[in-house]
Amino acid sequence: MRRLILFAFIVFTGCKGGVDKTLEQVVEETYPLNAGGVLHVRNDDGSIRLFGSSAPELHVKAIKRAYSSERLRALAMRVTPQGDSVSIETTSPPKNKWGLRDRSGTIDYIITMPEHMKTIDVELVTGEISVDGLREGNFAARLTNGRVSARNCFANLDCKGSSGAIDFYYDWWEASQHLVKAMIPNGSIGLFLPRAASFQVDAETKGGDITGNMIDEDETMPHHRKRLSTKLGLEPGPRFQFRTVKGNIRLHGY
Repeated sequence: MRRLILFAFIVFTGCKGGVDKTLEQVVEETYPLNAGGVLHVRNDDGSIRLFGSSAPELHVKAIKRAYSSERLRALAMRVTPQGDSVSIETTSPPKNKWGLRDRSGTIDYIITMPEHMKTIDVELVTGEISVDGLREGNFAARLTNGRVSARNCFANLDCKGSSGAIDFYYDWWEASQHLVKAMIPNGSIGLFLPRAASFQVDAETKGGDITGNMIDEDETMPHHRKRLSTKLGLEPGPRFQFRTVKGNIRLHGY
């Protein structure tokens, strides 16, 4: 079953230079996709937000924004379903090299998918990637500039960025033996989880500090910890591998 909804309107907002005219178009599509499927998403500017669901389908909502109708039309989403695999590709118009404002346009994706996926691979140049509610499988995120966040994902996570931040949140805890990796040369990494959680952590930063109330402070180097490899809790749990060059790593329990 496939649904397609298209509409466009102009949003007027006041600014010092006059009236800002932003055109917006929303596209929604739904595809059948069973658990254990594969999803690939690629975007240039904007965001990719993914939510795990019990429904055996993939629902894609794309919000396109640009400053001209020509660029709005050039900002395209191409969805390719093939068996248990779906690929979503973004085609963006070239950026304006001479204008004072970037008028190339952005797309914000809101994607609902089965929570038990085999592979999810997302790539974004500038903006934000977020994922919520994965129960198993492998998730990989590649971001050049911006933020990656994962919430309540008990699955293998591999997140890489160039600059910005990578954060992992757990509102509750389950005894899952998955692997979570994060690497960002110019940015911070955060892990926020219940104090009762059991897990292993292997973290390293060269120019920042490793801090947080989940670790005991080293008496010889209490405020400038660069390397941490330890196990917290008594039960089996996931492994967290964090690497950054110029950023901080924070392990916070609540």
